[in-house]
Amino acid sequence: MATDVSANATEKAQAFAHRLVEFADYDVCIKYFNERHVDFDRPNNMRWSILMSVCACGRDDLVGFVVDRTTALECATTTNRTTVLHLAAMSKNPRVMQGLVATAERREKLRKVVDQPNAHGDTALMMACVAKSIRAVQLLLELGASLTVVNASGLNALMCASRACNDPRPGAPSHDELTARSATIAQILLARGADVNAIEAAGGNTALHLAVLSENTDAVACLLANAPGLNLSWKNEAGNTALDLTKHISGVVSARIADLLSAKFAQCEEEAALVSTQVEQELMELAVKEAEGASERKQTATTKTGKKKGRKESVGEKTITLSTKTAKRSQRKGGVSTKVSEDTPPGPSKAVKMPPRTVQDAIPRSAKTAVMSPSLPPKVTWVNQAVTSVKQSPILPPRSQEGSEEEEAQSVVSAISYDILNSSFQRTFPVAADLEIGVEKFLIASSMSGRELEPNDNLSISQVEALQEAHWQAYHYLNEKKIELTRVLEAQRVEAQFTLQHELMQMK
Repeated sequence: MATDVSANATEKAQAFAHRLVEFADYDVCIKYFNERHVDFDRPNNMRWSILMSVCACGRDDLVGFVVDRTTALECATTTNRTTVLHLAAMSKNPRVMQGLVATAERREKLRKVVDQPNAHGDTALMMACVAKSIRAVQLLLELGASLTVVNASGLNALMCASRACNDPRPGAPSHDELTARSATIAQILLARGADVNAIEAAGGNTALHLAVLSENTDAVACLLANAPGLNLSWKNEAGNTALDLTKHISGVVSARIADLLSAKFAQCEEEAALVSTQVEQELMELAVKEAEGASERKQTATTKTGKKKGRKESVGEKTITLSTKTAKRSQRKGGVSTKVSEDTPPGPSKAVKMPPRTVQDAIPRSAKTAVMSPSLPPKVTWVNQAVTSVKQSPILPPRSQEGSEEEEAQSVVSAISYDILNSSFQRTFPVAADLEIGVEKFLIASSMSGRELEPNDNLSISQVEALQEAHWQAYHYLNEKKIELTRVLEAQRVEAQFTLQHELMQMK
């Protein structure tokens, strides 16, 4: 029996606490809360907490004391699922919301329920936009309130801010004050990244449509000035643009809104024309550059075609040069034997002139040179004759001896002059300069390699490699000829010495 009486007293104390905050001053409320041990997390039968009652009554003096002792911030009313943030956002006293978020600990607790909707899907931010509470909107955005959440009608926070409405509560701001606040709130939301072209689910309207329908001139002007991506041509489900809606309402306000929209349309048309002109100018510049590039490519192609024609015309000359080359090869093969036969003195005969006094004097000078410097071949005249003959015709790149005459006829004559190629070759291989060997002999000797010298102003790496290979082949070839000539000269020396000894014996 005593327990039931105590529980009944506690229940009455809890219920009276909700009534006390409506009229009692701060000290009386605090004394009652402490003496009666009021449970701030315990809601009444309508699911109202003490904190919710404090916010609904606009008691900014009590909100800090109560919120610090309340942990059940997610508590919502039974009828409409209204939370403490909904009530603070709708309060005519902005200091209530300021008191709720005054400390970091309070803000941390409230972030968990900042987007908790009511039964209609409205968040605290939407309710603050409807009430046109600028300070509440700013504080809720700082808590992390979402701009993309929509309610059951498909309205977001920007749409709620764009609509003008009259507040029937006593002491509420005037209509003009509310429209001015709605424009400020819309500007804040747009700066935070609100979607100005979001569509209402019920009628397909945008925030601009709703501002026109509610004759909110300030919101229309704000949207036109602060939303660069605003779609003026969007039609709602009834097929009306925002400008079309001005024709369905009458009065001075509708005319002002129509003027604003018409001016914006004209501005957009001018900007579109300017952009079109710029794009057209850029396209013209690109077309001119493309035409210049095509002209340059055409000239380059013409130049290359002329070079190809010149190369084709040189095929005849190449054929004649190839014939000369073949003849010179034959001359080279028989050059050594001809030279040897010219330098070889006739054999011993019966009529012999008076021999020299010593054996060394009887040795021919060329034989002495061969004996004194056996590493270097003698300076034979057929090389110089070949050089002279080659200088009279353009130098030809080496070709494989196994190729057919048709393949040789299709080859291209080198554009490098003989003097440039010969001097470059002798700088690369000094031994050729010492032996007075021209580059044409090395090209001939390397014809078995199958490589070609490309027609460039300077020797490339592949050309130098071809010349180096030719150098070794020609060097071995000439060395063999040198050894053969040395043997012939040695035979001449032995024969002369034998003749001298024979004559000395006859004199005795």
